[in-house]
Amino acid sequence: MRSSKYSKRLPIVLAALFALSVFGVIGMGCSNYHTGEKSRSANGGGTLTTYAERQTDNASSIKNNARTVTYRVYADYAGSQTVTSIKTEWTVRATFERPISGSVSAGLTVGATSVSANVSASQSSQWKDFAITKYWHNSNGATHSFYGPSEYVMFPNSQLNSHALTNVAILRLANHSTPTEVSVTV
Repeated sequence: MRSSKYSKRLPIVLAALFALSVFGVIGMGCSNYHTGEKSRSANGGGTLTTYAERQTDNASSIKNNARTVTYRVYADYAGSQTVTSIKTEWTVRATFERPISGSVSAGLTVGATSVSANVSASQSSQWKDFAITKYWHNSNGATHSFYGPSEYVMFPNSQLNSHALTNVAILRLANHSTPTEVSVTV
């Protein structure tokens, strides 16, 4: 069977579409998202970039007094050195205001990890903070590490004061003993 000139290009086109999707050019990278990106020179050569994006409050969904936010994070190395490991480590933070009277159960869920507590009008602090940290790590020579799109959930939305997503890119190169880190918050 003879292959056409187009069948040879198909893997290249599919790889390009995948890369565009992963790095937010197609899909999530739009005005309904808070996005952040930072780069720095890597110890040993090249550039390390961290990226994070999450839905705006107007774009996120609220159901049964719980807010669901879609997010995506990645770390990327551009350079000619051999990568020992690259890691994207993200933290979701949520702050809830205590109720005027009584108490409410408040919490944060990121993937399979959840934290929750009762927030009561009688507590001394005006605010209750929650944070969950996750990571994705590649040590197979890959030059990037990404996660998402995924979601985090905060409840109750009625007491939610603020939330943020911080992503830290961590890179180790074979030619340098000190890792490089760069972070961004959205």
